[in-house]
Amino acid sequence: MSDNNQDCQNLAMCPTWKKFNSNTQMFWIKSYCQGPKQDICARKQQQTQQAFIPDELLPNGDYLTPTGKNSTECPNLKTCPVWKNFRTNAKMIWMKAYCQGPKMNSCVRKQRAAAGENVPENLLPDGQSL
Repeated sequence: MSDNNQDCQNLAMCPTWKKFNSNTQMFWIKSYCQGPKQDICARKQQQTQQAFIPDELLPNGDYLTPTGKNSTECPNLKTCPVWKNFRTNAKMIWMKAYCQGPKMNSCVRKQRAAAGENVPENLLPDGQSL
């Protein structure tokens, strides 16, 4: 269990808080970042598992978007074999662009799968091989 007198080590860099006014921020921060729920923070758990952490993921596991995570994240992200094997900082740049961002619909992997074509495990979203 975390020491409740100590802030979460990720608090200063957490992108989630930029989306809230100060009252709402303080509720989440007092509960999860400085309080008794630090150990069950969904963001912290995903970081521990070296999993991708969407900016919209709240500490309780909910998402900021009312329609759910699939509206802001590629539904294939959790099972995409490229990301399981791609362990660099560049991974986050690719994910922000193709898995959560403006290039989501231009992902070659996604297009090939939709067309029923073979999708090699080392195929990157832009069509290059890893």
